[in-house]
Amino acid sequence: MLSHLRAQPWEWRDTPADYVLGATTCALFLSLKYHRLHPEYVYNRIRGLGGKYALRVLLTLVDIPNHEESVKELSKTGLVNNVTVVLCWSAAEGARYLELYKGFEHASAAGIMGVQAKGYAEQFVEFVTVPRGVNRTDAVGIVGAFGSVRAAVNARPEEVAVLSGWGEKKVKRWTEVVREPFRVAKAAKRGLGEGGEVGDEGEEQRGNEGRVEAVSLSRVPLRDMDQYTKPKSPGMSRESESAQEKGKERAPESQPKKPFQLLELDSDSGGEEALIAAEMEEERRQKRRKIEEEQKRKEDELSGGVAAALAKLRKE
Repeated sequence: MLSHLRAQPWEWRDTPADYVLGATTCALFLSLKYHRLHPEYVYNRIRGLGGKYALRVLLTLVDIPNHEESVKELSKTGLVNNVTVVLCWSAAEGARYLELYKGFEHASAAGIMGVQAKGYAEQFVEFVTVPRGVNRTDAVGIVGAFGSVRAAVNARPEEVAVLSGWGEKKVKRWTEVVREPFRVAKAAKRGLGEGGEVGDEGEEQRGNEGRVEAVSLSRVPLRDMDQYTKPKSPGMSRESESAQEKGKERAPESQPKKPFQLLELDSDSGGEEALIAAEMEEERRQKRRKIEEEQKRKEDELSGGVAAALAKLRKE
């Protein structure tokens, strides 16, 4: 990580922390791969700090695939021991965090927060300039060319490339940012491809083939799920749909890749089907319980009758 520290000078010194970022700020470095092998290491390092620093940062390098449980554990440890947990996915990203902490050592709260956009023009410029390399002039140019931020987001890369000041690299960065799924894991489970279109709720989507209307999957019954997860063109009849399905079966690789539209996937997706299944299971349990009670009652009556007959024979 030291090889990536270029904006701030640094020197070696014997300190209880890995990085001293100011008079009251320090940072400890931890690799999750090392933490799994030696879980006691981080607790000993935090205990060694004592009460010397007011702001104590635990710079954590996420270098394992399944990191959720480890991050939860470190978050609880940070709350108990007054430690701020900062995650980074590369050494360069971690070095950038260290440079920012050192750079804002003597800055005021207003300087750290920055100037917040107040008007609409400032807000849309701040939004468009999020991708690296896109400046204020580019933001005004792309929104002016397409008429709105929504149209600029849904524009194809070749349409953006014709604008003045938009080179190949800038167009690629812009496209990657606006078409990246918000929920990568759940989008992959649905088997959807990259790219998409963002539109206002309730507004009809028109344009290129393959774009579909955004529908919440939690409101779609299981029997109708296929017609919402498969893209189809507006006005397509059932005959044309069946012909298209046959063509896909014959030559699946010849079909172009359909763009993906972000759909809302609530945590209670499929709740209707789960509720129906639970009700059916409860009905089966009640039927089995009634049958068992009826059999038990008949057995009791039979045993009672036999006992009465034996008692009568004894009396006689």
